[in-house]
This record gives sequence, structure tokens and C-alpha cells, in this order.
Amino acid sequence: MREGQITSSIMKECMVKVSDNGVISSRNSSFLGKVLCYREHIETKDMKWGNSMENRAIAEYKNFQSRCHDSFKVEKCGLFISQETPFIAGAPYATVSCKCCLNGVLEANNLFPARYLSISDYVKLKNPCLNLNGSDVRLIKCRDYYAQVQVEIY
Repeated sequence: MREGQITSSIMKECMVKVSDNGVISSRNSSFLGKVLCYREHIETKDMKWGNSMENRAIAEYKNFQSRCHDSFKVEKCGLFISQETPFIAGAPYATVSCKCCLNGVLEANNLFPARYLSISDYVKLKNPCLNLNGSDVRLIKCRDYYAQVQVEIY
């Protein structure tokens, strides 16, 4: 049950709700409702498309990573609840492992506006969540997805 938990998908909102000097932002007026799960489930056309593409994206990721990792595995998982802080939880798409690296988590977000773009074209859009430096692709730290993945790693 996620009711009353700060899950990875809303962590960024939690981080910006109260400033360093303790001032509460008026942004995110439905924030408490999100934490307490008061709002109804919303699914837009863009979200449906993204969800429908997850398995394909994961298969392509697994195929790509298998070429450079020994015994690369992707295993679907559920909700992880922090034992130290049980009000924090995250539900990555899967866990990943191989014989040559540390274990990790996999988050799959297929962005509808970028559905026909390569990564190199996507990063040229206004406000992308990725940064590309040569072949090195990284999440931009100030974006919501970065906070989400940090919670899932935690």
C-alpha cells in the first residue's frame, strides 16, 4: 500500500515543497493528496502510449547491455519500502545485475513527445531530462526523473 508514503515518483515535489530556510511553497497544491492517495487515477493518451512501449524499451535495453556485460539480467520487481524510513518507497520497473558490475535498478519512461526521436535529437528539445556527452547519457540532476531514480537506488 502506498497511502501515506512518499514514493519515488513524487520525491522531487517533496524536495521543492519546503525551501532550505523552512518556507513552504504554494506550488503543488495537490501535494498532500498525492501522498495520501486521495486523487483519482489519471491516465492520458501520452501515458497509455508510454506504458505500452515499456516492454519494447526494456527488451532493447537488455539486448544492448547484454553485449557488454557478462550474464546481464533484468528482473521485474515491485515496491521497495525503506526499512530505515518506511514512509519512503520506490517501485522501479526492474532490477538489473551482471557478473561484472554492481546490481542496479531500471526505470523506463517513454516520453510521448520524443517517440520518433533519437537520443541525440531528444537532448536538443526544450527541457530534456537527459544530457548527452559523446556516448555518455546521463539524467539531468534538476529534473523529476533524477529524484525518482535516486529514491529507487536508495
